[in-house]
Amino acid sequence: MATCYRKKLIIQHKNNVLDACENAFYKEYKYGLTVAELIEAEKIDNPLYVTVSVNEEFVEGGTFDKAVLKDGDSVEFLYFMGGGC
Repeated sequence: MATCYRKKLIIQHKNNVLDACENAFYKEYKYGLTVAELIEAEKIDNPLYVTVSVNEEFVEGGTFDKAVLKDGDSVEFLYFMGGGC
């Protein structure tokens, strides 16, 4: 049985900065933030094993540093875990 853990952020552009909203908590990031920078800023566990989707489209692992986030983006960090008996 496989399990999926996910963390979802909504990106909003305000006054030349990006706000990331997670569970009604807002965090402020620089404008032009990349997925790689967001992974580091959010202290994502095991970044080599995380799958990222932006607006429900998967971002290829080798392109995190090129994927720039913009206003209205919905970002999800997905971890697929195996298990069961």
